[in-house]
Amino acid sequence: MATLGKCLSLCCRPGLFRIMPTCSVLYRTMFNKYGEKWEGFPSDWLSTLHNLTFDKGFWIKKLENRMWKEKVKDQEFRPQRLETLGPDLATATFIVARNGAVKFVGQDRWIRIDKDGKYALPNRKVEGLYLEAVDASGTEILYTGLSNFVDLHHLRYLNFSNCKFFDDWCLSYLHIFETTLEFLDVSGCPEVTERGLATIHKLSNLKCLRMANLPKVQNPEFVALLLEDIMPQCTILGACPDTEKILDSKQDENKLQHDTRIDIKTKSLSESQPVISQRILGIAHSRGKDGL
Repeated sequence: MATLGKCLSLCCRPGLFRIMPTCSVLYRTMFNKYGEKWEGFPSDWLSTLHNLTFDKGFWIKKLENRMWKEKVKDQEFRPQRLETLGPDLATATFIVARNGAVKFVGQDRWIRIDKDGKYALPNRKVEGLYLEAVDASGTEILYTGLSNFVDLHHLRYLNFSNCKFFDDWCLSYLHIFETTLEFLDVSGCPEVTERGLATIHKLSNLKCLRMANLPKVQNPEFVALLLEDIMPQCTILGACPDTEKILDSKQDENKLQHDTRIDIKTKSLSESQPVISQRILGIAHSRGKDGL
């Protein structure tokens, strides 16, 4: 028995893990259970080996579950970060660290992580620094991650387009921005359905919703009509194929700006009364200018 244990230890060296994945699994399983006691296994180790499956699909699923748990844990709310940075800067740090982009009130540029993994955000709370816009498009943000969006009283722009994990539960969470949010983009989110879009009516200040390319929404044109009926102040973009790229065209932007349902003014974004302005409509375009 001791000899077999030594042979197993020798064969399962780290260098052989690439060509012998079975050895890797077996080594970790036995080590986790028995520690470094390789000489003289308990009598039930053969039973453990017998019950150990080597089905490829089983271990792939097990690995995916572990990665998912780690992803959820990574996006959990951290009170210490909120206490140190304050709500606006804490949320900005959370988003930028996950390849998103943010913009603050009174600033014209988007802040994102650079090629060296660094970003220009303070490491302590700064008075008067308020988060105005969040672009989390293409990120892997989860419902858990939205718990980091707290006490954001100046947030007017949210872009969650092409987020593969953004779903109906995430949409329902956005009601906390009902008095400030003016622009929302959920285009290309494969998990969003009609049930999630139905919760958007709670966003009483929303002026523009972009909902293009939602595969689980069976009748986007009809859903858009219902939303516009409930929210006459809001313009729905992307429900029809010919408007899918409405914000990628200057002509379409001008069409949006001249929509009589949208109050176009030149007020500063820092003013207390939130209105959709040339600046808020230009947020999506300014991101492209910054190379984002």
